[in-house]
Amino acid sequence: MSRRESLLRRAAAAPAQLLRFRPSQRSEINSSSGDSEPAESERPEIPSEVDSAEPPAVDAPAAARPTAAFSAALRRTRAALPSRRTMGWSAAGAAALAGGTAAALLFLPAFTVDEIEVRGGEGEDVERIVSRYEGRNLFRLNAGELAAELAALPRVESARVTRAFPDSVAIKVAEREPFLAVRGEDGFIMVDDHGVAFASDTADSAAPWSVAIESVADAEAAAGPLLGILRELPPGIADEVETVQVTAYGAATFTLTGERTIRWGDDSENEIKSRVSLALLEEGHRKVDVSAPRAPTVSRR
Repeated sequence: MSRRESLLRRAAAAPAQLLRFRPSQRSEINSSSGDSEPAESERPEIPSEVDSAEPPAVDAPAAARPTAAFSAALRRTRAALPSRRTMGWSAAGAAALAGGTAAALLFLPAFTVDEIEVRGGEGEDVERIVSRYEGRNLFRLNAGELAAELAALPRVESARVTRAFPDSVAIKVAEREPFLAVRGEDGFIMVDDHGVAFASDTADSAAPWSVAIESVADAEAAAGPLLGILRELPPGIADEVETVQVTAYGAATFTLTGERTIRWGDDSENEIKSRVSLALLEEGHRKVDVSAPRAPTVSRR
């Protein structure tokens, strides 16, 4: 058997492998046969499976499986964790405990108000309100309610309440200061610088301005415009004023020292009225009317 026939049989026996000849092998086959080129009928038939053969499939590596030690550790960890039901009962128990503690604080004797300190406020009306809060539990004492009650008093402008644990309360009261003393039938009505009538007194010494109003019932209504006039009154006039008379419509007349008077009128054009009044008084006029400041009238009598 020639070498060429031996190679052809080996190719037929292994159809899944593609036959490739190196040039040296091809020359050896031709030289051994002695023929220049084999006939077409003598060429070996290569099975079709050789051309269409696919490379062998490669299996993917299997997924790593947990070891027995790891699985045991995971089971122990899960067993140590509380269940959802256990966690729910724990949260409910904590809430109940907190609620019970808060409720107990509302009745503990250690938090009973034993001392209330009041600064800036005096009078029976203040003491009466404050006394109602003595002996209460500090957690149940409504500081805002107490401050509102005090601020509702006519003499009180504002009130601030501070709780001091475990058993004290501090109160700071700002009282109204008299700015006008309005003459009444039985004394004077005190009006603050906001035009609020808040007290009565037998003398006007507590207020910087003594005012006579035609109708005492209109004290607050007349005080509003008058406050604007007094705030803009120059010192050269303000220091000489003895009394102020106000009509129900807010028209003011000032009585000065030396029996001099200024009929001021309403609270419009106060700056112009101030300049005109000062100039006319310096000229020696005793009665000045600047209710119409651009056309003032004067009298030396």
